[in-house]
Amino acid sequence: MKRTLLFLVSFLLASLVNAQEIKVKLMEYLPNDLAARTHPRPDANGVNCALIRVVVPAVKDMKFDGWVVGDCTYQPGEYQVYVPEGAKKIKFRHENYEPGEIVFNMPIQSQCVYKVVLDIPNLSKIYVTESSAMLAEGSRLYGLRKYADARRSYEGAKAAKDVVKDLIPTIESNIAQCDTCLAYEQYVLGAFSKIRTLRNKPDASQQELVEYASAAIEYLQVLNRYNEDEFYTSKISMLVDLIGDLPLEVRFTITRWVNNASGFFEAGAIPNVEIWAFNGSTPPVQNNYANDKKFVTMVGKSNEFEQLTVSDAKGIADIELNRKAMPTGLFFRPVGYDDKIKIQYMDLNNLLSGTQGTYNKRRFRLKMYASY
Repeated sequence: MKRTLLFLVSFLLASLVNAQEIKVKLMEYLPNDLAARTHPRPDANGVNCALIRVVVPAVKDMKFDGWVVGDCTYQPGEYQVYVPEGAKKIKFRHENYEPGEIVFNMPIQSQCVYKVVLDIPNLSKIYVTESSAMLAEGSRLYGLRKYADARRSYEGAKAAKDVVKDLIPTIESNIAQCDTCLAYEQYVLGAFSKIRTLRNKPDASQQELVEYASAAIEYLQVLNRYNEDEFYTSKISMLVDLIGDLPLEVRFTITRWVNNASGFFEAGAIPNVEIWAFNGSTPPVQNNYANDKKFVTMVGKSNEFEQLTVSDAKGIADIELNRKAMPTGLFFRPVGYDDKIKIQYMDLNNLLSGTQGTYNKRRFRLKMYASY
């Protein structure tokens, strides 16, 4: 009799819980969330899906089906569900609640992210424990990039007396993830501090600045993989622009390079040397600039050339290049020397590898062979 009564009570309690209906509390489009682009998932037709972030505090093991593509990912407090473009609704079910569905009240577009918040009735009476509450709070703080606070909440969830033992590995993984994010945040801060110092230091190396900016981009990409956020992607874009916008100023000192019985030596500056940018994709044929007349003909037949500057009386010429639109190479054309000093072409990569100098200015000493 007692066993029958116990079964009856259990059945009635289960029925009461199952009678609870989960409702959609909020549905919105997240225009700044790039997760569906950075982690794309194609549908059966090869079109990238939309991502639905279903926020469900403290309810684990929920199942989704209907317009669902692939497996759903779960993090404490949130399910990540991929659906094809044009999806109308998805269904959900959980053993403790009535099955239900999420009907989308807006067009679902490819590579876009949407958030749906579900309202769980009587959650505090039915499901929330000290451990699960702290776990949900840790997830919320983690989403806000407050990793130290999130870590403390996860530690509290692990130490709670009512913690479910099967969840401990997941909680420990969350703690380790917080530690990783905290470490990489420090790396980013260190890189940004160094970048600020270099930008305010007149004799700083340009290469150093590029290296620290590139390192900061790499660290931010790691953080964004762990916790996708527009905050990180905007910082990455800013650093990419910083590297691309760095002024590339080069000062050439152009001198004669002559030969006599004792060997080669420098014999003074060469003024009036024109510097031309070449923007073609195919390296120029040397015969096309073997003398000044051929060079003029070659330039006249193409729009791939642009004169940048000319050397002064001391053989000095300064140029400034746009890193986002770098030329293929540079021509050095001595004017007024009757072809006794040959026109010279240098591939830009080879040229830059030989430059020396500071963040503000690179220097290159060009020795042009003179036949007198």
